[in-house]
Amino acid sequence: MTQTERRPGYAGIERKENGAFLLTFYGGYDGKTGKQKKIRRQYRSEKSTVAAQWNDAKYHREFLINENNKPESARILFKDFFEIWKAERQEEIDCDLEGCLTISVYETCEDCIRDKFLPDLGNLYLDEITKDMMQKSVNKMIREGKKQKTIKKYFSNLSNLFSLGVEKGKLKHNPCKELRYNKDRKDANKNHVFTVEEEMTFFNVCENGITIHHDEIIRKNGRRIPEHDETIEIPFQFLTYYTLALQSGLRRGELIALRWSDIDFIKSTVRVEKSTASIRNKNRKTEKDPTTVQIEKETKTKSSERTVPLPDKALELLSEWREQQYAYAVSLGDAWEGQKSKNFSDQYIFITATGKQMNLHTPCNKLSEIINNYNLALEQKAEGLDAFTASLILSKKLPAIHLHDLRHTYGSRLLSKGVPLADVSKLMGHSSVQITAEIYLHSTASPEEMHDNVRMAFSYTSEPKENRLTSRA
Repeated sequence: MTQTERRPGYAGIERKENGAFLLTFYGGYDGKTGKQKKIRRQYRSEKSTVAAQWNDAKYHREFLINENNKPESARILFKDFFEIWKAERQEEIDCDLEGCLTISVYETCEDCIRDKFLPDLGNLYLDEITKDMMQKSVNKMIREGKKQKTIKKYFSNLSNLFSLGVEKGKLKHNPCKELRYNKDRKDANKNHVFTVEEEMTFFNVCENGITIHHDEIIRKNGRRIPEHDETIEIPFQFLTYYTLALQSGLRRGELIALRWSDIDFIKSTVRVEKSTASIRNKNRKTEKDPTTVQIEKETKTKSSERTVPLPDKALELLSEWREQQYAYAVSLGDAWEGQKSKNFSDQYIFITATGKQMNLHTPCNKLSEIINNYNLALEQKAEGLDAFTASLILSKKLPAIHLHDLRHTYGSRLLSKGVPLADVSKLMGHSSVQITAEIYLHSTASPEEMHDNVRMAFSYTSEPKENRLTSRA
């Protein structure tokens, strides 16, 4: 059993056999129970004599007591500082201060802190929250199966709040700095681009539609819907949208913000000067009112303001869609809610059924719907066939890519064709070449292809193969 030494006049102090002092005292209150906290700290004095060491330990204990029993006015609960953070960040946005969060990023950040952290941290003092506590929260999320990207996003949002705490002197250090995350190896090299063959298949589907077979259905009311085939047509503006997305590399918000005046049909370019974001509807009064509204805003970064050259196919579709849209506007008459003047220059390119700006989520949902229906049609075609024939048919299924992956396809395709990295970075509106390199520069060659590449690189007789570069997840 470990022996300890106590001395009269030195309350709360014990000297261990190894010479270290164990200091015990009460400091502050537990944010959850409201009771005073009993704190133990180990301290090793560097004084030369034993008596001096005891006195040094006593002074250090008094210092710790003072530090841990500051007046309540000098400390602040996490939930109260959350309100201060919201007010400060909102004011920065209202004043359009340099380096401030955009309104959409701020709202995402606020929702994350409120939903993910406020329940557990709300009643703790800000200076009670330690890096160790944050690391345990990270570890818990890892055990729950959350991806590295998701966890990093959560704690990046929380870090923004703690940074303001450091700035205002409420904290000495940001407890979210230098946290350790899971390696997330599973998604490290996941392919999120269309191959040329998949691209051609996808746009062929957009042009010609999809035929789905429906079995006979008898509804609850007894109504019988016989077995039939349904041909699903893809509206022309979605063919135009996805072609422009893949052949220009524009972001979702940038595409939705485009007006006809941004397209230069003579110079074959598109000018990107703004973007679209979805934010909370502060004027919502009833449940029937939308929870969000769309706003036009500045581009993601200053580098995102750019002019992008357009291939002939994109220009051809845009020109045809402009004519169709104008004819459609005339046919609607007073029901048309878009621009009514004949030159149409300020009219949004991508629209709702009444001519208003298209919803940000519509192209994402439509993309998933097209790919899912096409893959379902292939599965139906393969039913009842022999295994070999069925596998050939199913091998033509399209990957379940996301809308942003069309942008990844654009960047990857340019690099694979030898376009310099700096030019690709500029075309995609990245703030630095390093960002482009981190996202796109990694090999997807098989071991056999790697072997061939090395052998050919040093054969001095064969032409090198085309670089195999693609987008990273």
